[in-house]
Amino acid sequence: MLNAAQPAAAGLESLAYKKPTILMVDDAARVRLIVSLSLRARGFDVIEAATGTAAMAIVSQARAGVDLVFCDISEDSGINGLGLLAWILEARPAMPLLLASKDARSAKAARTLRARLPIVQKPYDLDVVAARLWTLASAVPAD
Repeated sequence: MLNAAQPAAAGLESLAYKKPTILMVDDAARVRLIVSLSLRARGFDVIEAATGTAAMAIVSQARAGVDLVFCDISEDSGINGLGLLAWILEARPAMPLLLASKDARSAKAARTLRARLPIVQKPYDLDVVAARLWTLASAVPAD
């Protein structure tokens, strides 16, 4: 087993760990707060956006370092969740996404944009959300 001093001794520059950065998009401030606190406690960095328009601006900034997007597709402030989803699939097709929906109609509409998108039904279990996000994060290539 390696201890903290061994990576340098073994000639490895660093075994630095980068927390996955989640962009949490939901128009409900209370939901964003609860989910963000929960995800931070589970080892994620979280950036919050209340609207699709704000989320697009964040995803467009390379320095924001967004690794995954967790989006309520039924949010309807500005560009709705489905509009944001369509934009991400066009602008950043490799961006991992986890969607949340409170109704089957929104989930079906999302799946017309891309089959087999991961969707959690609202109200969702935060342990399930975190597990799904960790699975998605493990598939993100390191920088």
